[in-house]
Amino acid sequence: MDFVAIGDTTVDEFIRLKDAKTHCDVNGENCTISMKWGDKIPYEFSVLVPGVGNAANAAVAAARLGLVTGFVSNVGGDAYGEEILATFKREHVDTRYVRVNEGVPTNHDYVLWYEAERTILIRHEEYPYSISEGFASPKWVYLSSAGRSEQFHMELASWVAAHPETKLAFQPSTFEMSMGTEKLSRLYKHTELVACNKEEAERILELGQTDIKELLEKMRALGKKHSPETKAKMSEARLRYLHTAGFELMGVAPTRWGEIPFRSTWELATLWWMESDRDVETLRYEAIRVPYVYMGVPKWYVPDFLVQGREKTFVVEVKPKTFVRKDLKTRLKFEAAELYCRARNWTFIVISETELRASAFPRFVSTGTTPSTTYQSQVRAIMLQTG
Repeated sequence: MDFVAIGDTTVDEFIRLKDAKTHCDVNGENCTISMKWGDKIPYEFSVLVPGVGNAANAAVAAARLGLVTGFVSNVGGDAYGEEILATFKREHVDTRYVRVNEGVPTNHDYVLWYEAERTILIRHEEYPYSISEGFASPKWVYLSSAGRSEQFHMELASWVAAHPETKLAFQPSTFEMSMGTEKLSRLYKHTELVACNKEEAERILELGQTDIKELLEKMRALGKKHSPETKAKMSEARLRYLHTAGFELMGVAPTRWGEIPFRSTWELATLWWMESDRDVETLRYEAIRVPYVYMGVPKWYVPDFLVQGREKTFVVEVKPKTFVRKDLKTRLKFEAAELYCRARNWTFIVISETELRASAFPRFVSTGTTPSTTYQSQVRAIMLQTG
């Protein structure tokens, strides 16, 4: 196989709240949510999404990119477990290494969704993990949130050490971070790529606020050591992955406009499509900042791409369709972007999973928004102040 993901999977039940209040600090951060105690709380709708989680999402993403993909995980012997297995089958993910645990429920999380944010109620079963006999070495193993067994993580470290042909990508979960770098030293030593943000890196290293350069150096010191020859080969690879401040993972792809970064496989797919379109003359990544207002606080929105076509300039955002209309914060960003582009005679477009799955990029998704007069005046005031 090309790619095998290892880790817990869950059923996420999204509950769109209707009657709640949020309380934030003066910067619009550190928010809490409150509802009436001992009352019946109305909600708009609920949606059940089977087969999610860090490792599950990585497996599905890899399969959609055309990689031969497998999944090592656990489910309960119940209807939710059957739904998860059916989901992976539809996504062409090999589930031969997914264990069905009779008498144990499938992991089930509840996502309280209110306005632009969500709060997740979680409860994960302590499933047994092990490397199955006959487990064939894939090109890549991705590990994240593989239960709470220290023994399994030691077992996996030994397996990776014995199979240098397989590269390991590790995105530590809360539990895996709490295990500490000493217990997981062998695992980190054989890890090709660690995915974490700045705050998580500080937690992994048991540091407080740390300069990003120092943080990167100390994270790198945990990992795999490469010879000069291997480093040279890596620098010539099609994709060069970088650890960066504030983001779990960023890639850099060489294009006819130079090296262009991306933060998701969706952005990468869009980038490759635009590179092949000869009507696209120039492309820049995150080249502009659009002012918008959220909860009365001025903020900045940075769209993905600024694209110069033969006749017109486009501002391009890559975003799941779910967020295009239903997420308040996203909607406000898009309304502001519409205003920003309209003032410059540019066009704002959004690319969703519809275009990506069908490889039909020219059929862009319109945001279909009409900014309110009040919101237009707020954004214009910020534009005047910032230029």
